[in-house]
Amino acid sequence: AVAGDRLASYVVAQTLVGVDLPSVLHVPDLPDSASATVVVGNQPGATTITGSVGGALLTIAASSSVGVDGGSTSTVVRCGEIPAAQLPGDLPTPTSGALLWSRGVLVAPSGFTCAPGATLDIPDDLGLGSGSPLLYRLDPATGEWTAVTATTTASGGRLVATAAVTGAGIYAFAAPVAATAVTGKVIDGKDVVVPDVLVRVDQVHTTTAADGTFRADGVALTDASGFSRAARIELFAGGAWLPVRLAVDVGLQAGLTTTPDLRLDTLGAANVRVQQILRGNGDGLQTARIGSQDGAVALTTISDANGQGFFEDVPSGFFGYQTGRLRDVIDCNYGQAVAVIDRGRRWLDTSQFLARRAWFEGTRRTRATISDSVGGGPLEGGWLITGEIAEQGLVGVAGNGGSFFIDRNLAGRGTVVQFSRRENGSILHAFTFTRPDGEHLEFAMQRMQRAPIAAFDRHGLLAGQLTGVDTARLHELRTTRRLALEEWWDAVVDGIAIPSSLPIDVDPAVTHGAFVAGVAAIGGSVAATELTSSGGRRTLQKVGVIEDLVPLEAQRQTQDIALAHVASTDFTLPGALAGADASIVATDLRLDLALQQPNGLVVDVVRDLADNITAVGSDDLRLTLPELAGDLAGRRWLALLRGSAVADTDTLQHSSLVTLPGTAATFRLPAFPTVASPSPGSTVASTGFTVQFALPAGSLQGLLELRSTTGSDTLLWQVLLPPDATQFAFVKLPSTTPPAAPLLTPLQAGKTYTLTLTAFFAEGVFKDFPTAYRDLHPFQQSANVVERGVTRVARRSFTITTN
Repeated sequence: AVAGDRLASYVVAQTLVGVDLPSVLHVPDLPDSASATVVVGNQPGATTITGSVGGALLTIAASSSVGVDGGSTSTVVRCGEIPAAQLPGDLPTPTSGALLWSRGVLVAPSGFTCAPGATLDIPDDLGLGSGSPLLYRLDPATGEWTAVTATTTASGGRLVATAAVTGAGIYAFAAPVAATAVTGKVIDGKDVVVPDVLVRVDQVHTTTAADGTFRADGVALTDASGFSRAARIELFAGGAWLPVRLAVDVGLQAGLTTTPDLRLDTLGAANVRVQQILRGNGDGLQTARIGSQDGAVALTTISDANGQGFFEDVPSGFFGYQTGRLRDVIDCNYGQAVAVIDRGRRWLDTSQFLARRAWFEGTRRTRATISDSVGGGPLEGGWLITGEIAEQGLVGVAGNGGSFFIDRNLAGRGTVVQFSRRENGSILHAFTFTRPDGEHLEFAMQRMQRAPIAAFDRHGLLAGQLTGVDTARLHELRTTRRLALEEWWDAVVDGIAIPSSLPIDVDPAVTHGAFVAGVAAIGGSVAATELTSSGGRRTLQKVGVIEDLVPLEAQRQTQDIALAHVASTDFTLPGALAGADASIVATDLRLDLALQQPNGLVVDVVRDLADNITAVGSDDLRLTLPELAGDLAGRRWLALLRGSAVADTDTLQHSSLVTLPGTAATFRLPAFPTVASPSPGSTVASTGFTVQFALPAGSLQGLLELRSTTGSDTLLWQVLLPPDATQFAFVKLPSTTPPAAPLLTPLQAGKTYTLTLTAFFAEGVFKDFPTAYRDLHPFQQSANVVERGVTRVARRSFTITTN
């Protein structure tokens, strides 16, 4: 199911064996077009509902009497379809042979009745040609399949049951045919057998044994005319495994059909509940992360008020986290741990402890940790290289702890190279620390993550109306779980999607009033906005917000959103344009807006505003926003001003955060870094070249990046720079010793790269702090740039090629 789909319920009775459901239950396809509104009582005329184009037809004859629960005068009758291989429940089986089944047709709502019955007409899925197929119904009250006595015919490529649909339920045709058995074995990506896999061969369901094998008896061998056929095999990992699905078709043979080994890309997995603890107390409403070593799973959420966060489907084996939070210029709250989930375990409770420690600690040795950049878990397989001499400095490859212990300064430079590939592409990522000087270093490596099987977070539904609307204007709705500032920053500044998704089933962009939206079961907020647009320039007019709503999962509640806050209050940013680069033009600025709550979390309100920003005089900017009053009292606006421009052959981008009320008086747009060489469009040696550059005064740190993307494959080399750095030499990386393969390198010949230099500027305690880079750079993964006080970034980029 996806956002906007209609859903209808059915009841099914199944025999339970073991701790899992015996088979996966599918949702029928139920498009809006497959419905009709009919009167309750005698029908004035015939009504035909089409399940899909060229698919099922449900015809309610004139003068038929329609009934429905609840005493309504009319009802919407829906006609959904479900493939034959996905029919739910324990289907009837003959004493010999097998039944070949057609697609199923769901008739809803559950209280629908029709006398005489409606006529069902579907394509001849059975290949019957002529004759009288059997008809069965899944009863919406008992969940059992029962035979329906009706006149049925097969003719002209259609199966018809005349006056057969007297009530709601799922209907399917069947024909008796010869039977066969299907056997096979399920293995994972490492050729290890996978037990407890839910296996469905057509409508026959079973489970793999301890050796990964399965057998399904009573599978229809032929179609209804005796021609050979293929069966649909569906595999679903069981409850102790990552939820992965595989569907294949296999041609059937008489007696016994043995399939080739079926590969299911799954791993043992568990659900993990974490308790965040700071100095002996629950640490609530904080970012919680977790990252697995195997399976490419990294998860992020916000803990509840008690400090508990819940993660589903964490792969067995090593996993971990890292978290760092600002206390002051000397100390932070920091936590890091690695743990193991035993194979076969389904639930695990664990704690994430944070303790006070200094940003900078003196030791002779450094623990270099290779971790996933999202979840903070340890990674194995990353190569550590020290120093900046070409083809030298290879230390080794990380094991399952993801750590090395090495001299503190790593010979002036530390680099990790990590490669990962999945079905959606590959990334070869190198990350380099310049002048490392910390008792630990966090190499935060990007990897190809496993795509989640679910489209949306667990949620409840919020339904209501926007009130106070002008229907001639534009309307938007944003629904998010509770968000940390760093998550919102990553989304609007770097384009990193917020790791959360919720549906909008009825969009006020269309209705200009009614809405139905998902709200995260762990708690979230909904923001509605009214806008105008002229020439592509969007202007905020009104805002309405519901904060910290914790719905009942899978339940629907009603609450209207009043667009009560008019964007009519001016916030002045004096001197914001003073000294700004000539490429920054006030009329080109765009504004993303969030609301910061007293607890520090944020509500994502609206993006891409243009005409709420006005230049005043030569240096000032004015933002016109809603007043922070009424239910917005005690909050602060987070206004992210951004822009881009092309200067000769360079692309310039900047993003700057201003807090209102708060930092308006000191707000300035950032200066851009400069690159002296190589020149834009030039060709450099794939064996290595030097970048000459300058970071603007007042920078906290810099980031130099080489990126080349071909299709879904990415080569990436990132370098963290101190603010006084003026050059960096990309060098040829060393090779492993024979007979191992050469070390992969992101700097390759014949590629086009985008070279980007980014300057970061901080406010707060680390602004102009003399040892800020030395103190903060070890916390590359655990302390996001927002945690370091970064509020402005400026980037310069251009392309180069390698030979």
